[in-house]
Amino acid sequence: GTGQPVHPPRLTSDADPHHRSRSVICERVVHGHRERRLHRAHAQELLRVEAFDPELIVIACGFDAGALDPLGRMLLPAAAFDEMTQRLLGAADRLCDGRLVASHEGGYSTGHVPFCGLATIEALSGLEAGVDDPFAYLAAIPGQALQPHQKAAVDAAAELVAGVPR
Repeated sequence: GTGQPVHPPRLTSDADPHHRSRSVICERVVHGHRERRLHRAHAQELLRVEAFDPELIVIACGFDAGALDPLGRMLLPAAAFDEMTQRLLGAADRLCDGRLVASHEGGYSTGHVPFCGLATIEALSGLEAGVDDPFAYLAAIPGQALQPHQKAAVDAAAELVAGVPR
C-alpha cells in the first residue's frame, strides 16, 4: 500500500469476466515515504478494489516496506500499516460485508516487523496495546522525495501499462 511506484501496478484477473469467482491483485511498490504520497497511492489502489467489487478482501501482510527492512528500504513506520489496514477494513465493510482475511507473508527486519505486525493486529482488532514504534522517527529522514530520474522511469512504466485492460 506512497508516492510514485518504482514498478508499475500489476492488475490480474484469473477468470472469465462473466464468472463470479475471480480475483484481482493490486500491487504497488513505492520508493521513499511521505504521508501525503502514501495516502494518494493507497487511495488509487482502493479505487481499483472498489471497481472490482470483491466478495472477499485478502491482505497479504508483507512488512517489507517497514522502516528497517533491508530489502524494501521504504522507511514506513508501523503507523502506516495501521492506516492501510484501517482503509482496507473500511473497504471490506462497504464492499463485501466486512469479509477480510489477513495473512503475514514478509518483512525481513526482525527488529521492526513485530511493531508493524502489532499495528496491523491493533487495526484489525480495534484494540491498542499501548506499544509505540521506536523506529517511527526514521520516516522523517530527509531526501526521500522522488528524484527526476525516478519520475522518468515511473512515467515510462505508466505508459507501458496504460493500455493493459483493468
